Amino acid sequence: MRTSAFTKLMIILLLFIILLASIILIGLMLMASFSGEEEAAAAPLISFSEWVEQGAISFFSALGNLVDGFFRMIEGFVRKT
Repeated sequence: MRTSAFTKLMIILLLFIILLASIILIGLMLMASFSGEEEAAAAPLISFSEWVEQGAISFFSALGNLVDGFFRMIEGFVRKT
C-alpha cells in the first residue's frame, strides 16, 4: 500500500510537533526545579528522573536475564554433545 506525499508530510509534521512539545515540557520541568520553592518545584523533574532510572534498571536487568538464559541454553547444548 502506497502513501501519498501529503500523508508523509502530515506524519512528519505530527512528529515534529510531538518533539517540540516534549522539549517544552522538559524545559518547564527544569524551570520549575530551579525556582525558589525547591521542594515543591523539583518534584516533577525528580519523579521523571526516578522514572527513567527505574526504566533503565528494569531494561538492563531484563537484558541481562535474556543474555544469561541464552548462555545457559548454549551451555546445555554443549553438555549434551
